[in-house]
Amino acid sequence: MEKQMSLSEYIEQGFIESEKKTMTNAEIYDYVDNSDYQSSGKTLHNSIRTQLQRCSKFMSVTTGVWAIVGERSKSLIIEGDGRSLEGVQDSSIDCIITDHPYSMKSSHSSGNQKNFADYECFRYTREDFENKARVLKDGAYLCEFLPWENAENSEYLSEIRRYAKDCGFEFYCMLDWRKFNSSIADAKPDANTGRTTKGSEMIIVWSKGKPRNLINQNKGRCTRKIIRQHIEDYYIKRGDKKSHQAEKPIELYEYLIQTFTEEGEICLDQFGGSCNLAKACINTGRMGIVFEKCREFINNAVGRFGAITVIDKTALEPSAA
Repeated sequence: MEKQMSLSEYIEQGFIESEKKTMTNAEIYDYVDNSDYQSSGKTLHNSIRTQLQRCSKFMSVTTGVWAIVGERSKSLIIEGDGRSLEGVQDSSIDCIITDHPYSMKSSHSSGNQKNFADYECFRYTREDFENKARVLKDGAYLCEFLPWENAENSEYLSEIRRYAKDCGFEFYCMLDWRKFNSSIADAKPDANTGRTTKGSEMIIVWSKGKPRNLINQNKGRCTRKIIRQHIEDYYIKRGDKKSHQAEKPIELYEYLIQTFTEEGEICLDQFGGSCNLAKACINTGRMGIVFEKCREFINNAVGRFGAITVIDKTALEPSAA
């Protein structure tokens, strides 16, 4: 007699048959209800929730959304505002890599940045860093793209550093991303990714509390690679068509992901834009969670990458759990 599959095996089979690496609670309930599993109804749904929460095969990527552990996941784009991180579980994220649409009048006044007004720009508050600290695991890293300091933004950057410190983040390092490489023939010396700069942005890296140790070949180091202070391998090439005014190269995201996380872990971008982090996570065997409010940007990402699951933020409300 053929052995009856366990409930966890049925759930896992649902992921495989749907060719998805992420599923909502409702999708899992429907799959098992419509299978030949021996029970159904409310009691079964309670059992499914128990399996999802206790079985090491599955991980919660956000409220009511699950993935198979250890699989090369299709990244998840959540259509909605990622500022509050509503629906993301406490201590569930291994790394945040993000670039918030900050409000700086003169920095956004040039002709190349006139479209920046399309976004809802804002200035971080302490609450923003409280939300980041809530969802990050202890020791996990926060990577923030920020403008180099000038007379206009100096006070704001000081505020950001203070918010981070007050919320339990420890400064780890600061990186200089040079957006073009003058030694490369097809580089674009006047490369601009949506900020008024002199061709570079800084990336400030914090850890939530004491930085965690990652598997690496560099004894005494916390991260997987020795970090280079200046990064100029990843740049905007001449003639490249950008999908977003503040687009970052996929290869740059891959470098950060591979430095600050392990395979199979979860990376999050609160303000997706081009959603290139999602593709970088797919390329490096991580799960990517990206919030983006603009449907046009989401459609562009799905059209370019394909292996993306899109969920409306309303699906993450408590009633869907």
